[in-house]
Amino acid sequence: MPKLKQPLNELQTEILLILYKFRFATRDLIVTYQELTSRTYTRERLINLLNQGYIARHYDGKDKIAGRPAVYFLDARGIRFLLEPKQLDEFKLNPKVLNLVYKDKHASKLFQDRCLNIFQIYTVFNKLYSDNLDFFTGSELHDNDLFLKPLPFAYVTFSGKYSRKPDYVIELMDSTKSYFIHRRRLNQYLKQYEGYTWQNKTNGSYPTLLLIADSPNLERRLQKSMAFSINSRNVNNFNVYTTTLKALLYSKDLKDKFWSSVTSPDNLHELVDLT
Repeated sequence: MPKLKQPLNELQTEILLILYKFRFATRDLIVTYQELTSRTYTRERLINLLNQGYIARHYDGKDKIAGRPAVYFLDARGIRFLLEPKQLDEFKLNPKVLNLVYKDKHASKLFQDRCLNIFQIYTVFNKLYSDNLDFFTGSELHDNDLFLKPLPFAYVTFSGKYSRKPDYVIELMDSTKSYFIHRRRLNQYLKQYEGYTWQNKTNGSYPTLLLIADSPNLERRLQKSMAFSINSRNVNNFNVYTTTLKALLYSKDLKDKFWSSVTSPDNLHELVDLT
């Protein structure tokens, strides 16, 4: 089918920006982000963007048989559109990130799933905090030297009635990685906290660290390891909470208690009450 040349409307442009922010998305996640009531119109927008070469998708016969949704990402024309000076300036986009996005068509399934998980986590936070939430992904943190490298999966700040809440740094911890890598990452955070570099640069408190594990077994190991490091080094006021991805995404009530402090894992907390 020939690729039609049509100007993008506001909702179509927003889809491109969503894919810049999260890298990968499904139709349902896009519908949730845009707070729309019709999945049909979103489907039509996605087809239009596909036909014009702004976006591409991973979807084949095996996905269809298994009932898995199509996974969308920015294609070359969409990247070039966002690289135009007007878009870069208006939406505060990072050209370095956009040039990296060219590789997303070859991204591993693991990386795609992590991006989709972060998108789902965003929807949970957004339901609770709405307009009082700023949720930054790795795409938006790319040149910020406050953060450890590799970058965390997300950074969350609050405003309005939640402005006194601490900031959150979110890390996804999965069992496909050696536990040594997880332990080294946690020690990096402890070292950054003890070095006071964040506090000096921001003139504020160090953010609360949220560790989201892909299994209860990994969560328990993270709790024990982090608690041991905190206690053995006599670190104070370094707040770390854990949960599993399943508990977070499939909670029936946003005030369900499924977050554990690593220093007192038996006491469960609501997301809204984390300090």
